[in-house]
Amino acid sequence: MGGYLFLLGVLFLLTAMSDVSQRRGAQRVAKASLEQEADALAETRVTAPVQQPQLRRPEKGAIVGRIVVPEVNVDVVAFEGIDRKTLERGAGHFPGTALPGEPGNSSFAAHRDVEFRGLRAVEAGHDIWVDTGEATYVYRVAETRVVEKSEIEVLDSGGRSELTLITCYPFDWVGAAPKRFVVTAHLRGRFDAEDRILNEVLGSGPGS
Repeated sequence: MGGYLFLLGVLFLLTAMSDVSQRRGAQRVAKASLEQEADALAETRVTAPVQQPQLRRPEKGAIVGRIVVPEVNVDVVAFEGIDRKTLERGAGHFPGTALPGEPGNSSFAAHRDVEFRGLRAVEAGHDIWVDTGEATYVYRVAETRVVEKSEIEVLDSGGRSELTLITCYPFDWVGAAPKRFVVTAHLRGRFDAEDRILNEVLGSGPGS
């Protein structure tokens, strides 16, 4: 019996390691794709007039942007959709909510024990950076709160450009957590892709 339980433990550990490896691989590929898009856009603007980028609705599973909160070591690429398969790759963007930079509530979700685990330390006044490849938007955290998982009103728009990050709560809960931790932030500014502002931000984060 003891040997059987040991084998189950080993199989569980190997499966968990495989999931983490796949998740990291998906994140590396997605970040490289965003950097390539920024490079291509910067080269185009050398010979073409600067225009406001056309925001398009992403297809399911497409890259939406990279979310960075330097103060709490959150750095994750988000994809369109919040289904299980998408959330195994990184953060997910709620379909039907605004895209980064648009008027409205741009809403994202991710696991509390992986991509969004740093949110337990986020505070009002922290900046959240969202890089779409075409531009980088900076939002400032206005508040954090804990709500029931049935309170979908957190996705509603308040009539301004805002960002909502959602994860399960409590952070240390074992199993399916009963509540949701919500971060609300308001848009402060926008930087063009060629500004490479995110490189500067990451260079000034914790441990730099």
